[in-house]
Amino acid sequence: MRFVFRRSAIGGIVVVSLMLGACTLALHPGLVEGDAPPRMITLDGKAAWDNPAAFGPVPASMKTMGEEICSALNSGWRRYHATGYHSRAQMPDGTPFPRGAFYCE
Repeated sequence: MRFVFRRSAIGGIVVVSLMLGACTLALHPGLVEGDAPPRMITLDGKAAWDNPAAFGPVPASMKTMGEEICSALNSGWRRYHATGYHSRAQMPDGTPFPRGAFYCE
């Protein structure tokens, strides 16, 4: 399992994506935004989310922004898309990101 973290210059929203190799573990955003916001953590020296299921769907009004931000992670053949958003996602210290965060896969 490998986590990728990059800060985007677009609106200060932080993007973290999860790349799974030959693993059956599926961590995906949920159907609704969770009451308890996801928090960024460090796992094996890399940034990750503590609860990807807390992300809800990307709001229609934010789809374009989410795609722009997630596409910043693209490399070679791998293409990322915004699959989740949480308006109160938290930094490692528990402070909410000012404009929320996208989950990219």
